[in-house]
Amino acid sequence: MVFNLSPLMVLEQALTILFALVGLVFLMVKRKSLESDLKKWLLIFSTLGVISVFTNNIFHQVSFSSAVIGSLAYFKIFSLVPVFFWTRHPERSYFTLRYFRMFGLLWFISLLILYVLNVNLNFKSPFTGTEMIVEVSRLNKNIINLLSIYYLALFFMKRTNRYMVISFILFGANFFGDFQRYIFICFILTVLLGFFVQRSVLIRIRLLPIALASFIAGTAFLSNADYGRLIMKKYSDVGFLFADQGSKTDYSVSARLWESDIAINGFWEHPLLGNGVFRSGVKEQLFGDVHFYLSDVGLLGILYAFGIIGLIVFLLQLRFYFSISPSSIIDLWVKLSVLFTMLYSILTGTSILMPSVFMVVILIRSMGDRSLGAEFSRSNGW
Repeated sequence: MVFNLSPLMVLEQALTILFALVGLVFLMVKRKSLESDLKKWLLIFSTLGVISVFTNNIFHQVSFSSAVIGSLAYFKIFSLVPVFFWTRHPERSYFTLRYFRMFGLLWFISLLILYVLNVNLNFKSPFTGTEMIVEVSRLNKNIINLLSIYYLALFFMKRTNRYMVISFILFGANFFGDFQRYIFICFILTVLLGFFVQRSVLIRIRLLPIALASFIAGTAFLSNADYGRLIMKKYSDVGFLFADQGSKTDYSVSARLWESDIAINGFWEHPLLGNGVFRSGVKEQLFGDVHFYLSDVGLLGILYAFGIIGLIVFLLQLRFYFSISPSSIIDLWVKLSVLFTMLYSILTGTSILMPSVFMVVILIRSMGDRSLGAEFSRSNGW
């Protein structure tokens, strides 16, 4: 969801549910026309949604309506089905990808303006009536991240350094207002592994000067800039997880420790099917006045929600990554996007707890496979 935690959240939710209903109708009428990958992952995620509803309802006595609302993300993915049928025409596929890029750039510019002007979004939650003050750092950057990885794929395919620069600039949106430790590591790993996804020796040789320049610039920044020293402190705060070192004042790190205990205990209670995805409105009913969010504990959150079934789905996503042959810009974009999503999911569970992200990548691949999409891949029609 692009506009989550923003005043446009209600409109986005309503349109997504409407498109999902239309998508279900399309699916029933034209299910044989769907591509196999899209059909398979729609079935997998919708099955997880059904499991979530019933495990919530049976194991925790959450009302059926609350269980459905908590699992709504696994229904909303059907909103992509009308987009698939709309883009079956090659020209529409081409322009959809082009507008995706334009929207991503506009969203990046919007967040940059909010950050530079130090503007927070103030509005009342339509669901709880609570007054909310949302900083730029909390707004959704999924589309910007996908666009950043697209330019990374362009760099690897066209061997032009400006695409790498654009990729890093776009990815910088994740640090508007706060430095996100883990997502930074995931992106750097995606860049490094991207060099080895490419079988060209020349591409790999280019890694050395880039790595050397980055090391020198990064060392100077971390040693001398105030923001650089803040970054180092954030990483040192994680040190006490592995040794009796580091500061224990970082609330986000400390919180994940007790959240992990809750997730592990919940998994052992229902190891096969898990406990389901709960809505925030019933969190107190389930856990009392305790801070616990599935996205805070990543793989453990997946195990809590879906048990061994969730782990199997995660492994299937990993298998999908290895099945992609990066023969075009689109294929490489998809492969790197899946890689980034899987790495990020280790801590946040995004690939399963936010299924729309993974499904958008599947949809991009299907659009890129069409005739004009293939021409687009070769010529960089954007």
